[in-house]
Order: sequence, then structure tokens, then C-alpha cells
Amino acid sequence: MADKDKIADEVVSDDELDKVAGGYMGETKEDSEFLASYGLMDRKYDGLETFFGWHSVSRYVDEGWARAGITCCTVPDDHNRYWKDGQEITHTEAIRYVREKFSNNKSNLGK
Repeated sequence: MADKDKIADEVVSDDELDKVAGGYMGETKEDSEFLASYGLMDRKYDGLETFFGWHSVSRYVDEGWARAGITCCTVPDDHNRYWKDGQEITHTEAIRYVREKFSNNKSNLGK
């Protein structure tokens, strides 16, 4: 019981949560939706397309991030990894960067 209470009192930062939540192929699917909504990809991909077309979809997602100035390494069985200016950043930081840099380019594709 004491261990359960200890866990309930833990506070997790957004960056820590970013490392345990999401990830895997679902993160790549969500990245495609996000990047398409900012015009950084031609289209978004659903879960089945991402699963069965991993090699092409992951490449397109990496290219979409590159258009934003972020290097991404999509990983099918782990969290994707992101770099900006040679420094590794979290998924949250990558999303924030795109939202700030491309706020005027938001399209209706992701809605």
C-alpha cells in the first residue's frame, strides 16, 4: 500500500511524460497527421498504412520533419528521436518548434 501511495504522489514533467507516452508506430502516424496539417507533408497516414507501409511512411515523415528544420529518426518499435541544430530534443519540443515557426502555414488537413 505504501508503494501505491508513493507512486500516486509522483509529479511527472511534460518531458518525462514525453519519453513514456506515445511512441512506436502510433507516434509516426500522429507525426504524419501533425506535419500534414502544417503543409510539411503532402498527406497524412493512418495506422494501417503506417504499419503495412512502414518503410515508405517513415521516410515521408522524416522528410516532413526535415522540411521544418528538424532531423527525425522514426523507429517502429521505440520512440522516434528528434534533433534540432545538432542537439537532441523531445517530441514536445519538436512540436512546439513547428507550431511557432509555421503558425501562419496551418492548413485544414489535420482538422
